[in-house]
Amino acid sequence: MKDTYFFYNTKKHDLISYKKYFENEDIELVFLEEDKKNIDNLSIVLEDYLKKEDIKIVFIKDLEKDLKKIAMENIFLNIKVFSSSKSLNFNKIKDTLLNLHRGACLTSSLYADFGIKAFENIYYNLKNTKKIRLLKNFENKFQDTPAIIVGAGPSLEKNIDLLKSLEDKALILAGGSSLNALSNVKIKPHISASIDKTFSSEKFKKIKNQGSLFFYQNNMNYENFKLIKSNKVLVSDFNAYPLERFIYEKLDVLQESFNGGWTVSTFLINIAKTLSCNPIILIGMDLSYTDKKYIKDVEEEAFKIKKEKTLDINNNEVFIQNDWIEAKLWIEEFKKNNKDILVINSTEGGVGFKNIENINLKEVLKKLKPNPNLNALIEKNIQNTQEIELDRNKLNKIMQSIYKSLINSNKILDEYLQEIEKNIVDFNLIRLSREIIYIYLLDPIWQIWVNIFKKEIKNDNIALLINKILFFKNIINEHLNLLNSIC
Repeated sequence: MKDTYFFYNTKKHDLISYKKYFENEDIELVFLEEDKKNIDNLSIVLEDYLKKEDIKIVFIKDLEKDLKKIAMENIFLNIKVFSSSKSLNFNKIKDTLLNLHRGACLTSSLYADFGIKAFENIYYNLKNTKKIRLLKNFENKFQDTPAIIVGAGPSLEKNIDLLKSLEDKALILAGGSSLNALSNVKIKPHISASIDKTFSSEKFKKIKNQGSLFFYQNNMNYENFKLIKSNKVLVSDFNAYPLERFIYEKLDVLQESFNGGWTVSTFLINIAKTLSCNPIILIGMDLSYTDKKYIKDVEEEAFKIKKEKTLDINNNEVFIQNDWIEAKLWIEEFKKNNKDILVINSTEGGVGFKNIENINLKEVLKKLKPNPNLNALIEKNIQNTQEIELDRNKLNKIMQSIYKSLINSNKILDEYLQEIEKNIVDFNLIRLSREIIYIYLLDPIWQIWVNIFKKEIKNDNIALLINKILFFKNIINEHLNLLNSIC
């Protein structure tokens, strides 16, 4: 697939320096313009080039909406943005497009394997669940209780000993690798969390102290789910998996969507908000690392992920990865939208956050008062929480209906292929569109991948339809294999 290069506010004299790109057949060129007059001028100058399918001009009318559409059209592709040196709005256009594209790629990657790993976890975790506690039962139950969110950044080593002498001045919330870091020094968090569908079960087994409450999303690694000894609390996702939502609705387990951000740390920040904690104090939230150094148990996995260079709050060069960039932006947006919550960054390093004050943890803790009733409050809220008993028979029937819909959908797709051979074409796939599996799985995945197919298959609707049908059959076969292995 071709990379896409974007050019903003292009003038006639800029085209001389861009000429090398016109001759590169491995690049698609898109000229972004907010001025219709400039579009007219460009159209004349580029008249011969615009006859090629991989060169076009796009008018930007609504910045956020139009750039979001462009970002989705280029998921999983490398993009670059260029501009005339005199373009005053360039940085805003560039940053917005790159941020939207990065977010679109990360979100779309949830279905890079057709959602197989996520649903393997979801199905197994449901089968291993007898009773459910929901997040909504804990809303506002810790009014104005300070919360410390523990990340696994390299700076955690500076502050981890201070948590030993916390004297119940604040709730300690930790998830993922930070649980290993706390366990290594025998610190027990009050609240733990996991949302990672591939978090190492070997690492999870080493976590000795899980705390009193364990907040999770159902796509967490099912091997780790079986190891949770704390009181589990189910948290919904941000509508990432419509089929999972369908299952819970049929089970009469109703939940509001929950924006957990991009990492377990952002997930815990929003948990703290839901509990009405205030202030929220961040430690070990470097969202970066230096010189191949990270907190123990994290360094090996951190370097398997694509990274880029940036500067930390002390202007030192550090490495950062895409989900951490998004986490940083999410935290800054969280602060902007929650002015009534005091957010303090006590990380003492890392990339920092716009409009969030950096204060040494030792100084922060001096101002907090011990709460001798904190553990009693946690236990009281657990005891007062209603548990929902999961209906095993209903769950089995739901999974059977999903399996049946997969079989029916596969049969319908075969019929479509036979009809196309006879020149009978249903571009809207009307019969298929009534199926559960189409509504909650196939179509959501298609909306992610459709632009990739359109880039490869141009001006041939029949070929696009055939590829769509074959794509759906691949998804169905993978999910049938999954259910056959579970049931």
